[in-house]
Formats: sequence, structure tokens, C-alpha cells
Amino acid sequence: MQIKRIFEGKNVLPIVFAFNNDYSKYFSVALQSLIENSNNIYFYDIIVFSSDISERNKKLLESMLPKNFSLRFFDVSIYINQLLEDIQLSGYKYWSVEMYYRIVIPIIMRNYERVLYLDSDTISKKDITPLFNTNFENKQIVAVMDAFNLISNLEECQETKDYLLRELKIKSVKSYFNSGVILFNIQKICPERYLERLKEAFKIELTNCPDQDVLNSIFVEQVKFVSQEWNLQYHIPILYDRHLDSFNKDDLLAYNLAFDNPAIIHYTSPVKPWFAPKLGLAVDFWRYARKTDYYEEILYSMYQNEIANSRFATHLYMKLQENKKVILWGASIFLEDFINRYRISTENILGIIDINTARQGQTLNGYKIYPPEILKSLEYEEIILTIVNGQDERYEDIKNYLIENNLTHVRFSKL
Repeated sequence: MQIKRIFEGKNVLPIVFAFNNDYSKYFSVALQSLIENSNNIYFYDIIVFSSDISERNKKLLESMLPKNFSLRFFDVSIYINQLLEDIQLSGYKYWSVEMYYRIVIPIIMRNYERVLYLDSDTISKKDITPLFNTNFENKQIVAVMDAFNLISNLEECQETKDYLLRELKIKSVKSYFNSGVILFNIQKICPERYLERLKEAFKIELTNCPDQDVLNSIFVEQVKFVSQEWNLQYHIPILYDRHLDSFNKDDLLAYNLAFDNPAIIHYTSPVKPWFAPKLGLAVDFWRYARKTDYYEEILYSMYQNEIANSRFATHLYMKLQENKKVILWGASIFLEDFINRYRISTENILGIIDINTARQGQTLNGYKIYPPEILKSLEYEEIILTIVNGQDERYEDIKNYLIENNLTHVRFSKL
């Protein structure tokens, strides 16, 4: 499978996105931002990797395009399954399986010299051609350091830091890049060697950012790093505001400079602007969203989410009145908001379980956050799932974990 060029000439920007049908409305905002900040002397070859985009969404998205933009859709799922053979790809947490689709760019886009990949939860506030024209300096990709660098010295992040250095073989956390914005030097990457390394990378025990860990494993010491303004990961002041004073001053200054004048905003973490319109740089997202045909649909999803969260909160509140010793699974934004809003303070909550090693050891409004292994040493009557995004899928995953670890002697319930 090879994707052919649709525009000829030098002034062409091939840009790849990967998302599922439900994410089409949020991609429209990324697309609108690209259009508004485009350079008229360039042609934009926008390529979407997906497997389920509806005809309705294709037509709506295509109707947005000016003359110097093209939008094409490619189902790469079957090709990836054949390419990776016995490797089973699946969604994880709030990410769909499409998060992996970017990995085939160096293999199926050999007709291009360079290709830019952008996550669909990004917006471009400036002309991106300076990024696209970056000198690779003989490296295979251009990328931005992951914001984990800022929090890596926190005690609760030590395990993740050790993992990155040990498993991915990177020299330091400053060598760990975020996979949401990547410029590929296609002709510098040997497809056969790349495929070999890709299969090897999937043998590594992957953590919270599986696609990102795979790519970091492959491109060790092959990254040209550029300023954080090209991938401003907006979640740091939202999730780690209480730790800002402990950050390395030079690293924090560099982050703040990018935060004040970003070229690309990346809405990292589960705290998305379409569900939290008052936080961080959400205002920039909504400024572009209003100009799309999906605006009302995005608003409707936000209201539906609010209704669902209210229902979940009511159910959780009632369960906590049963006077049972409980463990809450998931140090989620929903749970934090619930505890704050209802001023929950009870000795019946023995703690919170979270698989994110960066959260383990912390507290959430006074309640300790533990790894799942603690379940074997606590005496409790019920485990309650407090993750609301993709709750059914997470429920089944955790249920299987409990069975595998002989922890089925107590009730496990979802909201």
C-alpha cells in the first residue's frame, strides 16, 4: 500500500491525522485552525487514517476546504493488521485504536520527502510552514520534548522515569518526545529496518502512552528537537498547578514562554476543552469551533457529558451512603470534581486505585492514591469504578484484572 501525491511541486504540505468517526467533530476544529492560518502559496494535502468515517462526516469536512486544500481518507486498519501479524492493537483508556495508525507513515508514504503528523486534539494558531521546513540535520524526525520532563523529578514519577530510561533506552527524559506532532524525514527512514524495529518495539511492556513509547523506542537518538511552541502540551498548569514551585526554573521558563505564544496547542490529558471550556487554553479551541458546521454538535456532546456526569455523581453519592468500606478505582477528573463539589469526607473510602504511576503516592483531596497491588492488603467491601470516559470498556479490563489476581471476593461495581 502506497499513498500517491495529489499535488505536484515543492510547495506542498502533506499532513496526516488519525481519528475515529466520533472524533470527526473535534478534528473539524483542528482543520479550521489550519485553514485560517494557512500560507496561500502552499497546497495542503490533508490525509486521514481511519476505518469508520461516515459519508456524512466526510462531506461536512470536505465542504470546509478552500482551493489550496485537499482532504483524503484511507482505511489502513487491514494493512496494519497484516503488517504486524500477531500483534493485537486495541484502544487504551480514552484513546481509540487509531492512535497507532501514525506508525505506518514511514512505510506507506514513500512518495513524499517529508510528512507532518498532527493529533486531532490540536489547533494551529500560526502558519505551520516554518515547522514543516525545519532542517532535519540528518535526523529521521523532528519533534518536541514531552512535558513529562517538567514533572519527572516528582517522587511519584520516579517509576515512570526509570521505565523510560530502562526500557526505551533514552539518555534522559529530555530525550523523550511527544508523539502528537511529528515531522517525518521519509527518505532518511529505511522501511525494512523501520518495520523490524517496529515489531521489536511492541515487545516492550508499554505504559500510559503506548504509541508514543513505541515511536520513542524506534527513533532513539534520531530526533531533532524544536521549541515547545510547536507542541504546547496544555495540561501542566491544570493537573500539576500545586507542583509548579518545585519545577526546574529553566524548564518552567521555557514552557511558560511557549504557553504564552504557542504555534500549536495540543490538548493533552483527558481534560479536553470541549468538556472543560473554562480551563487553560480552551478559549482558543472554542474560537475556531464556532466557525465550523459541527459547533452545535460539539455543544450537544458537552451538555450530554454534563448530564452523564450528574447521573454518575448521584449514583456514587448514594453508594457512599451505604456505609461500606470502599475502594475507588480511578483518580479521574470526575472523581476530583465530585469530592470537591459534594465535600465528600468519610473514613469509609479507604483509598483510590490508579494504574498511572505518576499519580500513585499522591493524594486526591486527602485520599491516598495506590497502585492496584494494594488491593491484596486492604480490607474493603466493594470496589467502585470512578472512571466515566469509556466506562464499560474499563470495567471489563479491570474485571479481568481482578479475576487474574484472585480478587473476586468482593463486589466490583460501576456507576
